[in-house]
Amino acid sequence: MGRTVGGGSCATDRTLLRRFAAADLDWLTALHGDPGVMRYVDDGRPVPRSVVAARTLPGILREYAELGDGLGYYAATDRAEGAPLGWFGLRPPSSAGLDHAASGTAELGYRLFPAVWGRGYATEGGGRWSAWPSPSWGSNAWWPPP
Repeated sequence: MGRTVGGGSCATDRTLLRRFAAADLDWLTALHGDPGVMRYVDDGRPVPRSVVAARTLPGILREYAELGDGLGYYAATDRAEGAPLGWFGLRPPSSAGLDHAASGTAELGYRLFPAVWGRGYATEGGGRWSAWPSPSWGSNAWWPPP
């Protein structure tokens, strides 16, 4: 389904999953500012650029060191053209209703631009995590289940 590319990235047939960089601010702002994307996230409102620039992106970058290899949020881009598709993330549980103290578990999340909804990217990107376990996390609760 995919292969490791190296340097904190991996590829599927159509996407490159890589660590975020400061240069991704504009498109991350557009993604988090899209009302359709944010409709069922947090309070359902788009996130202002000032918040993405001051908290969201710096938090994503900081987590690479804090969480260990393979965990955190990863930018998803089109392999052929490099266009941003959204992001996928695997990290300790933080959503409402999840057991935040559960050891050895992780929460899979993603956000994609509406232009790519319905094209199988969520399945492709989410499924890639099952082949990309993190030794530093030690989780055996990968998605999708066997």
